[in-house]
Amino acid sequence: MTYPKVTLLEQLGSSLPIEELHLNKFWNDVFQAYKQFGRKIKVESSDELAAEPIFCNDKIQVGNRSICYKNWIDNKVFCIKNILKENGAFMTFNQFKEKYEINTDCITYIGCVQAIKSYILKTGLTIDNNMSNHMIKTLKVIYSGQKGARLYYEVLIQDANKPKCCEKWETKLNTDINWNTSFKKIQKIREIKLKWFQIRLVQRILATNVVLAHMGVEKDVTCSFCGKERDAIEHIFWRCEHVKRFWEQLQTVVNNACANGLFVNLNESIILFGHDCSFKS
Repeated sequence: MTYPKVTLLEQLGSSLPIEELHLNKFWNDVFQAYKQFGRKIKVESSDELAAEPIFCNDKIQVGNRSICYKNWIDNKVFCIKNILKENGAFMTFNQFKEKYEINTDCITYIGCVQAIKSYILKTGLTIDNNMSNHMIKTLKVIYSGQKGARLYYEVLIQDANKPKCCEKWETKLNTDINWNTSFKKIQKIREIKLKWFQIRLVQRILATNVVLAHMGVEKDVTCSFCGKERDAIEHIFWRCEHVKRFWEQLQTVVNNACANGLFVNLNESIILFGHDCSFKS
């Protein structure tokens, strides 16, 4: 199959088959970033949904892969609205063939329609006509005119699916954690070794005795300080009686030295992640 070129960017999704274009490293990185950006963009209205591209769009998949039908593209079938009737319902296969005169089969068309319906169901939106914006949402955001990289950064860091390490932390601590704030604070750390240490802490890959025991390096999984409990990250940095005594003494020193009356109350979340929802830094 011959894939369309990047000149069709305004008609296709962000998952362009860039490996087919033999781009240099710079442009390859640009389109990889564009792919990630497009995956994060969410439509918020029926007209934005109708303007969504059918092809090279990871949100519309057949057999767990995005699709790209060159003969459809050659006949100006790019987005969802192109296969809708005026009332927002999908064309039948015969109506589709009659309008576009495309040489395709019923199974291909129905598979495409079912993939689109699955995507529409996930958005929670409905379509009751075939009117739409003239521009796909991803490019609409990019062309919004906002200066700087903040817009792109905020879109890229959002993720409905939490990494497994974040889910495990919330289970361990029995609380919800604002991970966007946590990762933003990590990015502000200038000292490289400290930043790498904090990343390993969040990712739960610090070499505690528990981890070393799994690797066959240590035999004892108990804390090296108190010798009473498992040497887990949350224990060694907060729950251990010796470590907790240190934090209590530090809290007392800071509060006694604070001239403006600000009271610091350290807790497990602040120590591990640098913030807590109930604490304003």
